[in-house]
Amino acid sequence: MLLNSFVIWMFICFMITIMLYMVSILFFNKEMSINSNEPFECGKELMSDSHVPFCFHFFMVGILFLVFDMELVLLVPMLYMNSNINYWMMVWLFILFLLIIGLVLEVMLGSLDLKE
Repeated sequence: MLLNSFVIWMFICFMITIMLYMVSILFFNKEMSINSNEPFECGKELMSDSHVPFCFHFFMVGILFLVFDMELVLLVPMLYMNSNINYWMMVWLFILFLLIIGLVLEVMLGSLDLKE
């Protein structure tokens, strides 16, 4: 019964995704104006370059946050999903172990250093 409801849920999610994609294709404005690629600054002339320098360190910290956040969102409910809690606890610990090894490698390789 759990598998059947999961399949129905996945089918509904897939259908909603397809419907949203079709609506976006129908209402997409295909006409490009001359000013479409210009940055918008309240109708004034550009005062400086619109590109801001990008710090790769903050990008890496954000990606690591997302990975660990998704790990919690996806794996913690698995602990309570089945009556065999020992099995899911071992799966959770194994994946957490892999994530910690990845974090240690990131620190050892220096991609989280602030010295850049």
